Amino acid sequence: MKRVIFGALLAAMATAGSGYAAETWINSTGGVGQAPVLAGYEGVKAMYVCRAKGIPGKLIRSDKKCYLGYYGKELDFTSFQVLQDPQRRMRWVHKNGAQNNRLVFGGWENGIGLWICKVRTNNGEIGGKLVQGSATHILEGGKCYYGYYGKESVATDFDVLTY
Repeated sequence: MKRVIFGALLAAMATAGSGYAAETWINSTGGVGQAPVLAGYEGVKAMYVCRAKGIPGKLIRSDKKCYLGYYGKELDFTSFQVLQDPQRRMRWVHKNGAQNNRLVFGGWENGIGLWICKVRTNNGEIGGKLVQGSATHILEGGKCYYGYYGKESVATDFDVLTY
């Protein structure tokens, strides 16, 4: 009974455009797949949306690693997942123009939902994880955490990945 209710709940959330259960992630040890989501460039290095241990981050294709910010540090992983968008329906939007129910869901960290974000730095656009600002509003007060040069950094001005 619980499985039926949970399955129906997931289906309803995906239909509502919340992003839950609608994303396609592929397992990788360095490749990007057929339809990776480009986050931007760090210098001249292309970066794609990845996640490791369920936490979103940035994949630097030339390094074959997924980097993510975690409790003040930048961690790197050689086994990870890459977000795919075969229908090319995902778009980057500044947080002020985004809607909570159109955000692309990225994963979980310690039981807290995470979404996909990116920040603009002097060295390019860096992908990361959006931690929601309150229980009812993801974007309001939300912050984008990202790994950058060995440390976890945080930004309040960022773009989010949406449908």
